[in-house]
Amino acid sequence: MKFNCHINESGRFVMDDRKAFEDYIASNICKRMTLDLNPYKRAKTPEQNGYFHGVVVPFMAEQMGHNAESPYEIGQVRDYLKSKCGVKSKFAYTDANGFK
Repeated sequence: MKFNCHINESGRFVMDDRKAFEDYIASNICKRMTLDLNPYKRAKTPEQNGYFHGVVVPFMAEQMGHNAESPYEIGQVRDYLKSKCGVKSKFAYTDANGFK
């Protein structure tokens, strides 16, 4: 279960949906749980994903000398671009200049 919150100036948790959090806690009394805290990461919108996959990746594939019509080559370019942004990719990719 995931609940969004922020930590206020006093160092206290402020839950975005306190009631849902309290209901979840109440339904799990005496159960062993794990609390995992991570910085909030906003999800990409469908428009952002569409632009990346429909404009950026084909353009970069063409600029890198790949066939922009080949799903395999598009996949390689997509994973290469993601790896440059710190996103894990499925493939280890090296371009023509030996860059990973």
